[in-house]
Amino acid sequence: MREIKFRQRVNGRFHYWGFMDGGFIGPINPFDPSQQFTGLLDRNRKEVWEGNILRGKDDRRALIIWDTGSFRMAEGPDVWEVNGHIQYWEVIGNIYEHPELLEPAK
Repeated sequence: MREIKFRQRVNGRFHYWGFMDGGFIGPINPFDPSQQFTGLLDRNRKEVWEGNILRGKDDRRALIIWDTGSFRMAEGPDVWEVNGHIQYWEVIGNIYEHPELLEPAK
């Protein structure tokens, strides 16, 4: 079972809430649950969150999304399961702060 926690960007900073450190930390109002922790770690052992942009060893880029009841990786029109592939990817940013990271590498 994965750890249930969320984050929310308020005034340029991420605020975290959920069941953490043995207790519940409450949300910020107004509450926006759009950024949920996937329960997974990237190849550098960094937490992977919904909205994160990941880079593969071949410089491919993918966005973590919630789709049809599970977390998935989206690369253009292609969407696939996250679990079997995450150890080959690293978090390089997120769609909220650096959407340009999804643009093709030049």
